[in-house]
Amino acid sequence: MSRDSCIGVDDRSWVFTYAQRKWYTMLANEKAPIEGIGQPEKVGLLLEYGAQKLSLVDVSQVSVVHTLQTDFRGPVVPAFALWDGELLTHSGLEVPPGL
Repeated sequence: MSRDSCIGVDDRSWVFTYAQRKWYTMLANEKAPIEGIGQPEKVGLLLEYGAQKLSLVDVSQVSVVHTLQTDFRGPVVPAFALWDGELLTHSGLEVPPGL
């Protein structure tokens, strides 16, 4: 997708978002609430590429909170955005030089 696009507005990108103390998903510009998640301190993403699933995980409870079933049409690349607060990511990969 181009740098001028926003994630979640087309059918090739997916969003898990936290806004106004509620969790949502967004795909193809359709926003849907995620019920029953509460206020987890840490969340993670679980990608099951072969099964075509992307899940939001409550790390503290070690449980899947919500799963998006979709059609991956190529490589899946994570993107993160932060407007207010703190973001800490752990990918298990080494950080490339220069970042």
